[in-house]
Amino acid sequence: MPAGSTGNIATEDLVSMFHEMGVETGLDLDAVIAAAREAQAILGRKLTSHSIIAGPVIWTSPAAS
Repeated sequence: MPAGSTGNIATEDLVSMFHEMGVETGLDLDAVIAAAREAQAILGRKLTSHSIIAGPVIWTSPAAS
């Protein structure tokens, strides 16, 4: 593992991954990301979550030919 790695994954990143895979979690991904962003603001430091920066991934189907 790279130096400083904890081996943990941010909840919002895990929920986002499941969302992208089509796995039903029962969680509102936008609300989970919003909560993570709020936690980041309250802590006053950057968190390591990719979803905080990128937001949810929106997959679209390729245009029909």
